[in-house]
Amino acid sequence: MSLKSPEKEHQHSNNERQEQQKQLQERINTLKQLETDVLTSQKEHQEKLENTEHPSSETILPEVLLGDLEERIQRFSELDQLKYNQEVTKINEQLTELEKVFSQTLELKKRVLNSLSRSQKVQLLNKQLPGHDPVANQQRVLSAERIENIRPQEGESAISNWAAKRIQNLIS
Repeated sequence: MSLKSPEKEHQHSNNERQEQQKQLQERINTLKQLETDVLTSQKEHQEKLENTEHPSSETILPEVLLGDLEERIQRFSELDQLKYNQEVTKINEQLTELEKVFSQTLELKKRVLNSLSRSQKVQLLNKQLPGHDPVANQQRVLSAERIENIRPQEGESAISNWAAKRIQNLIS
């Protein structure tokens, strides 16, 4: 099962749309040329039959119709782009909402974990990592608590305080 990335899919559909527009425009241009040829032919024919009375024939393709087709193609392109932009906006809104929910969930988990006692954290870790040594899990909890307590301190080197700030940012 192959999954296409949204960018490739959009690029593919965009290329298809441009190709379709190009084909339609070529057809319109061909029809315009045909119309010009017919008008020229009609004028020549009309000049030959100048003395006889025949009703003048209408052009096969009125220019208004061709202009309308061109406008419809342009509107199609614009509507497609508008629809695409609306979809992108919807997706961005949904992603923003998911990021917010994810962030809130992590914050809630963090608060719950911070409210647990050390023994509860060890029990939770033993449950999550059943194949690991319980003593090792207890050491992991102690290490996590020590990391949480790292804070910049006066009199420490600039590098130590920078690292402490960095650790605080990563934890929060």
